[in-house]
Amino acid sequence: MARTIKTNDGTSLAYEQHGETGPILVLIHGWSGSRRYFSSVFEHLAGRCRVYALDLRHHGDSGRPSHGLHVARLAADLNDFLTELRLTDVCLLGASMGAAVIWSYIENYRTSRLSGAVFVDQAPLQNRAEGWDLGSKGCYDAASLAEASWPTSGPPPRGPPTRACPSPSTRSSARR
Repeated sequence: MARTIKTNDGTSLAYEQHGETGPILVLIHGWSGSRRYFSSVFEHLAGRCRVYALDLRHHGDSGRPSHGLHVARLAADLNDFLTELRLTDVCLLGASMGAAVIWSYIENYRTSRLSGAVFVDQAPLQNRAEGWDLGSKGCYDAASLAEASWPTSGPPPRGPPTRACPSPSTRSSARR
């Protein structure tokens, strides 16, 4: 169940906590994602860590003000989150844009609250191929994409496209 905090500009940020003891891990999703991006690992991590998963502003169940659309603002929100919950000795894990938020946080607020940082970014080869099974596992499944990116307070949209990403033949014809 989501909880919320208010940032210094009054924006509501939704988050979940899993696990009660152990090292503190804060999970930060990428662009157009939400805290649900990490839902498949909550149970596993909660047995070892106190895990927080945050919805960045304009994502998931967090507020959508008309301002604050810069990575530096997202880093300020992260600082407000850590301050409000009095979290120290934190390991931050950022996926894609979440990694950029961590870099901005470190640049602006330094590392005094942190025990570590993990930067998760795109694999060198985005798609799966023969001999390479580390590419995207959900990009081609519209239901999985909707689940990871749709606001968590309501159902995913009805009738999503059958392919979340264009097929190679569609991409080729679009370039012509």
